[in-house]
Amino acid sequence: MTFDLQLFKKHLKEAEIVILENEIKGSVTYLTYGLEIKNKLYSLATNLLKEEYFLEINLSDIILKSDVQKLDSISPVSKKYFPIKGTNFMMAAGHEIPFYLFLKRYLKHCSVLVFPMRFFHFGSVFRFPKNTKFPFNLGERRSFLECYTIYKDEEDSEKYLNQAIRWNRNLIKNVLHIPSIEVERPLVTNKPFSQKTICVDSITPIGLTAITGMSYLHNDIFTRIFGVKYKNFLTNKNILVRSVHFGISDHLFFSYLLNSHDGRGFRLLNTLAPFQVSIISDNDMDNLYEETKLLIKYLKEKNYSYKMELVGHKKLNSCIEKNVTKGIPLIITILREGSGIAGSVFYRGDSVSQRIDSSNLKTIDLLLEKNDKEIIENFRQRELDSVVGCTSLTEVNDALFLGKVCRVYLQNSDDSVVDFESQITSGEVLGFAPGETEGRDILTSKLVSTFAYISRRS
Repeated sequence: MTFDLQLFKKHLKEAEIVILENEIKGSVTYLTYGLEIKNKLYSLATNLLKEEYFLEINLSDIILKSDVQKLDSISPVSKKYFPIKGTNFMMAAGHEIPFYLFLKRYLKHCSVLVFPMRFFHFGSVFRFPKNTKFPFNLGERRSFLECYTIYKDEEDSEKYLNQAIRWNRNLIKNVLHIPSIEVERPLVTNKPFSQKTICVDSITPIGLTAITGMSYLHNDIFTRIFGVKYKNFLTNKNILVRSVHFGISDHLFFSYLLNSHDGRGFRLLNTLAPFQVSIISDNDMDNLYEETKLLIKYLKEKNYSYKMELVGHKKLNSCIEKNVTKGIPLIITILREGSGIAGSVFYRGDSVSQRIDSSNLKTIDLLLEKNDKEIIENFRQRELDSVVGCTSLTEVNDALFLGKVCRVYLQNSDDSVVDFESQITSGEVLGFAPGETEGRDILTSKLVSTFAYISRRS
């Protein structure tokens, strides 16, 4: 038997992926800081919405108690769908239908209306199980941030869709810096109730992309079905409202964690780390060293989050390593050293610690800035390395085998998508994006100005 290098690399990569998946699952399932990171991520997202005047509504506002009981009566393994009255399609029990029922109640009982209306809901959403390869299926009730802009004029549709797209793009690419691509979903794979869907797919180190943000132009699909209307007092007529819907799910959280893990533990942005600074001391809390007091005073002035830990010398290294694993950017030790006190700061990117005292506390600022800068650069490079331009089907299949995202020139049509996917061994067309220049269609060799992105999507 000859040695197959490609097969060996494949098995090695699969083994690394299993280890990484287990590490992330363990962090989220068993360790409290996994929940802390998640809460910080969603708090950041909801605060961005509130800055744009979105109002939060609760699950109990959206779904009546009788609706919840109906959902709970459905088996998690059920493949049934709820029929939509007056249409020829069915959809899973999810978020759109309850929201539009809520909106109908709201419009009926609200005498003063100001458009556009902006709502968001954060919480568990009922989902039917999918045949997903993504390793983090947390069950039927997942965290999901759903946002709706309700408006009254058809001409506003593009404006509010663009607003939704910008919000998703800003959160995922500019705030969290997750390696990702933005595409318009092909109509052939689009949901039947959406006229247009824009997806932000995150790139992960396990050879899969995952949809982390979506923006839908629903227009009057649901409002027409359920008769969601507002009273126009100028014309004394009931008029259908319009809507744009967008949101993110836990896939965003897990995609961030996957990209943040470097084999030793997490490297987290300062805004998402459980604490920005961990202070480790061997002293009694009732008798803080003067150096410790000065340090805490500085951290408070700078509004940095921190925690204190008291350990013995024998446990010092293991305590430092636990903090590194959790993704805490800076670990500062303040310990007895001979007859004096020594302060040292451990930064994840450095192999040796740095001395720190009251004269150089600004080192903390510089290292925290360095932490974010290095993470962002690493994410950016991963995005660049993960997307491969291909000009033949052989190149596409080879790139997909290596877990890459392929970019090809392809006509933006349903026929092109179906034809292309029938000729590759794995993967799917995630969607299309405009090209800066024209190129040869990978199937027909005709000049086209649209790129298609292909990967193994979860």
